[in-house]
Amino acid sequence: TAEQGIAGGAAITVITKSGTNNIHGSAFEYHNDSAMAARNFFYLSPNRPKNILNQFGATVGGPVVKNKLFYFTSYEGMAQRQSTSIITTVPTAAQRDGDFTGLSPLYDPNTGTLDGKNRTAFLDNRVPRSRMDPAALRMQALVPLPNLPGNSRNYFATGNVPFDRHSGDAKVNWNINDRSSIFGKYSIMDATVLGQAVLGAGGGTGLVPGGGSGTGHTRVQVGGVGYTRTLSPTLVVDGNVGFARLGQSVVENDYGKNLGLTLLGIPGTNGPDPKQSGLPSFAISGYETFGNVDTWTPEYRYDNVYTYVGNLAWTKGSHSFRLGVDINHTAMNDFQPQRGFGPRGGFNFSGGSSALNGGAAPTQFNAYADFLLGNTSSYGKSYQYLNPMSVREWQDGIYLQDQWQVSRTLTVTAGVRWEYYPIIQRAHRGIERYDLASNKVSIGCIGSVPCNGGTSVSSHQFAPRLGLAWRADSNTVIRGGFGISADPYPFSRAMRDPYPVTVAQTINAPNSYTAAGLLSGGIPALAPIDFGNGVIDLPLDAYTKTLLPGEFRRGYVESFNLTLERRLPRDFILSAGYVGTRSIRQMVFVEENAGEVPGAGAAGQPLFTAFGRKAQTQAVVPYGTTNYNSLQAKLERRFNSGFTLTAAYTWAKSIDFAADSDNALMFNAVFAQAKNRAVSDFDRRQNFQAGFLAELPFGSKKPWLNTGFAGRVLEGWQVNGIISSYTGLPITVTASGASLNMPNNTQVADQIKPAVSIPGGAGSTPWFDTSAFAAVTQARFGNSGRNALRGPGASNLDISLFRKFSLRERYGLEVRGEAFNITNTAHFANPNGSVGSGSFGFITATSGGAADSRVLRVGARLSF
Repeated sequence: TAEQGIAGGAAITVITKSGTNNIHGSAFEYHNDSAMAARNFFYLSPNRPKNILNQFGATVGGPVVKNKLFYFTSYEGMAQRQSTSIITTVPTAAQRDGDFTGLSPLYDPNTGTLDGKNRTAFLDNRVPRSRMDPAALRMQALVPLPNLPGNSRNYFATGNVPFDRHSGDAKVNWNINDRSSIFGKYSIMDATVLGQAVLGAGGGTGLVPGGGSGTGHTRVQVGGVGYTRTLSPTLVVDGNVGFARLGQSVVENDYGKNLGLTLLGIPGTNGPDPKQSGLPSFAISGYETFGNVDTWTPEYRYDNVYTYVGNLAWTKGSHSFRLGVDINHTAMNDFQPQRGFGPRGGFNFSGGSSALNGGAAPTQFNAYADFLLGNTSSYGKSYQYLNPMSVREWQDGIYLQDQWQVSRTLTVTAGVRWEYYPIIQRAHRGIERYDLASNKVSIGCIGSVPCNGGTSVSSHQFAPRLGLAWRADSNTVIRGGFGISADPYPFSRAMRDPYPVTVAQTINAPNSYTAAGLLSGGIPALAPIDFGNGVIDLPLDAYTKTLLPGEFRRGYVESFNLTLERRLPRDFILSAGYVGTRSIRQMVFVEENAGEVPGAGAAGQPLFTAFGRKAQTQAVVPYGTTNYNSLQAKLERRFNSGFTLTAAYTWAKSIDFAADSDNALMFNAVFAQAKNRAVSDFDRRQNFQAGFLAELPFGSKKPWLNTGFAGRVLEGWQVNGIISSYTGLPITVTASGASLNMPNNTQVADQIKPAVSIPGGAGSTPWFDTSAFAAVTQARFGNSGRNALRGPGASNLDISLFRKFSLRERYGLEVRGEAFNITNTAHFANPNGSVGSGSFGFITATSGGAADSRVLRVGARLSF
């Protein structure tokens, strides 16, 4: 409806319970234990993985003054102690010693031409000890040796993840008189998680499910006050004011230790601020990243959101009108310089400097040889110049709608919204904008620079909505709707940290086969920033993101559906319909300094040609049209015997241009941008879900054991379950971009077979036929596309057995036993899709992490 806005997908309403004239409450406890859990498919340790979880809490509500004033409170706690694991790749003892005998050929970067041609191979395919970078050797010493055979997927790590969460709610309702009421509520959630790194002292990916290591603490607080006034039997007004605050801190395990400087001896890493402490990152293609992987840590966030809502409802004959306004104001205050390499600095090694231009594509072994030599393909460090990183954003909406009961069988709901999304500002000045024509950054509200930086927005964002429900006969209902919603993607997400808010220093190589710098040379310091008259130079090695000048034409989403609901014989109810959306001008990030000429390296970058600039330069632009189309069907039936069945099926396809994780294009060269259009990263073609609830046929008034002791014991038990089955997610098969040599573009592999067979292996055998793909060794893009393959689908069955006992007149007890993934079916994650990686085509994890195995839970809930 038009009442719902500032959202492009779903609108979720959460209601906090209110107290009544009688005191009611509950207390509950749910318990998971390792003794009742199965082993994860990839958990290789002989002991059973720890997974102990307790979820507990209580609620109580009642009167303060009868019929006038009521309260409701709740508390929920959760304590989990879980072992998680990962299988990854670390260098073997021979590789650490520079011995790559029998592996990819290694070439001496000190020979041949600067573009990697005519190089001489290293003698015996060994990197001489005398050529190894001392900082690389010191970092290598922190990394454990393999504990599994082979050159890839050769290291198994496990660790414990303690997690604690506490939540509380309090609400008060006051009936002022027969016409007026008011409520106030407050909620808080406080959580702490500890995560170990996969390589221990050597860092690497965090063992927390979803990634991350160190100590993370989050506190969310939500408060609000609402008022309702009945002006007449046909006229009601209501309004509320809300406030939410996110407080969050995440610090890595080596926080406070300048290990990049003192232990590794790399100049330019770390710094005087403890927020720059810890190990830098070393991303070596095909291996587990060494050091601090998480460029987004340390993180300190203090974000406030204010909401203001007012509505007027008026009933006139067969019409029900609603008019209202809702306003959101966001105030972010963060430290999180996550762009680029992070505050400790970092180094990438892609393998090009030890490969031969015109020879085989670089592999993981070339990348590790580059690391030993200290030849980086790119490196840098991120600084947060504005601390805290502040964003101030408004999102405003007004709506008018009418629900018209045209006849006893036809209802029409029509309305329109107007929304306004002004350009964000900083706490004490305006937004930044980079000028592609001059390599200058304009700082809003300084000097003569307008506060919007030179980018305006339209005030004509109207969104009509129309829906109908028609009862064709006593057994048939037809529903349909069409609506437009403004793209709600916030500017505060897209433009949170451009230069100079965050200075993401990135030093890139002139081409794929030449080193950007030496590890032992460290990271050069940045010059101070002087805002002057508000127009400043952008350093050639600093990343930035910008809005373009002129009017920003925010996109919109068209949503439409048509559904037939029909009562079938034997009281089955079937609904089937078409549901679709079109997102016009979806907001994406386009790289404006991408290489445009295959094989040209930096010389093909437009901003390098103009200014000598090689760093990333992204523009936030409304871009293209995305589509979602689906058939959605549901079948329901309630049986007289106490059995209920619901089944739902969706057949859908979603097409877009950008990765859903960060809205960035893979192919940024103008001539190649059409390659971005493909099925979405989240696209699941088919999804089947079924749920059932059954009363067991035992006890009085049931067909079996309706008398005697056994009947009384088994009486009243119910079983329910959920069956899920869905197809897999897409996979992009990538390859080394050395021969492509087009910065800021992603290379994809060549598909060299007409069809790709899917053997469906996991663990020791590949998921798909890896021989169907090959790395590209010419200066061109591969012939495969984005999301051209599919990963594994999954099926799952959850079962619950429960019974409610009446203890006394006002007391009830429910006990239940639950089994999640009762068949212990592994739900596999997507395989590695990188040609040249030793784990190419192999699945090494389940989609749910270490918890993706059978889990049994017992619980009880007392209510009164």
